[in-house]
Amino acid sequence: MIFVDNNKIKESDFVSLLSKTKSLCIDEIKRQRIKRMSGVEFEGLTFEMMCQASKGTKFKGDIQQTGLQSFPDIIARRFYGTEVKVTADDKWQSTGNSILESTRATGVERIYMFFGKFGGSFDVKYRLYQECLNDIGVTHSPRYKINMDLQKGESIFDKIGIDYDVLRKDANPIQKIKAYYNKLLKEGEELWWIDQSSDTVVNP
Repeated sequence: MIFVDNNKIKESDFVSLLSKTKSLCIDEIKRQRIKRMSGVEFEGLTFEMMCQASKGTKFKGDIQQTGLQSFPDIIARRFYGTEVKVTADDKWQSTGNSILESTRATGVERIYMFFGKFGGSFDVKYRLYQECLNDIGVTHSPRYKINMDLQKGESIFDKIGIDYDVLRKDANPIQKIKAYYNKLLKEGEELWWIDQSSDTVVNP
């Protein structure tokens, strides 16, 4: 696979693409008077609108949807990614992806969250992925928590004191996260979602 030289495509170009995609999504939702969409449906709409928004740009013809269980959901020029989330609630918060990123597409270096909110008046916010992850929760494995209104400097990476790109490339990110949460424990408490001896994630 041939990867794009990021020096030839400014990040501001991709942000502009997201802005156009947002406008098109909002217009389409209003036009069809859609009240709710599943995550799969909204991802499909986002992909369709992004392809439309890419006409006349450097991204035309080079946007792809990665498919179920892949991260991120949409890739542009093999370097930029869009992770699509949706909520039926009137809030800008949700559960995100696994901290391990085991299905991350090779070559994608800059990922943005594209978040649709159907509760209240439909709206969309987009933001650099690592800037809207404020904590870690557990379902079947540790997953990031999303807050699209998170203030700068308050991400989980700011709290841990490690850059997102450094953590995601670490051979054992669980250990770094465990060390952070261990500092917050009171006497007698333990991290029940991580095996103390092997640092492997366990099913709650």
